[in-house]
Amino acid sequence: MNTLNRQNPLLWLCLLLLAWAVLGVQLATPKVASGPFYAATEHHLSVTRWEAAPRLGLDAWTTKFASGDTVGAKATGNITAHAADDIRFSQNTVSFNKTDRVTGTNYTYNDLVQSMRTNGWKGDPVDVVKMPDGKLTSMDNTRIAAAREAGVEVKATVRGFDDPLTPAIQEARGWQNFSTWGEAITARINKQSGGFSNSNPYGSSGLPRVTGGGN
Repeated sequence: MNTLNRQNPLLWLCLLLLAWAVLGVQLATPKVASGPFYAATEHHLSVTRWEAAPRLGLDAWTTKFASGDTVGAKATGNITAHAADDIRFSQNTVSFNKTDRVTGTNYTYNDLVQSMRTNGWKGDPVDVVKMPDGKLTSMDNTRIAAAREAGVEVKATVRGFDDPLTPAIQEARGWQNFSTWGEAITARINKQSGGFSNSNPYGSSGLPRVTGGGN
């Protein structure tokens, strides 16, 4: 048999090709990612939404990104459409001028409004919290304000006031000190200046003031 194999190069070539095919199938088979590393990296923990926005183009950042918010864990609740006027604000100001920290690209609140007027609402939903009075208040203030001015509906994921925050969301948004969506949004409301939280304990229906130029 050994003599036959040594004298039959065609047989050796066939065996070599078979081995190569088996190796190729193994390398091409997708591996299932699991574990805390993949859970963390999927949420892009180090990139702020405004920083990421210009790299995706104006149409993309119209609604996928928001002022100063971190790209958080993907929403798991149902996404619903709401009139922008039906959603309250958790901040009393939003910034007009924005600069991408990575690329240095400048863009403005007005750019965001105009893009929404042209393209409507695209991209990820905002997170809104159903407050104890039954009304909705948003964690994302810039996009809600821009949607009101543009006259477009808001796509939102509604969170219950007592809904727990997942570890991924806590890490992504720096909310390790909060255990529920209600705690997180209440803390944001209470951080506002000028007695905002005293007058608006569950958020304000009035547009936030645009600071730094423009409007």
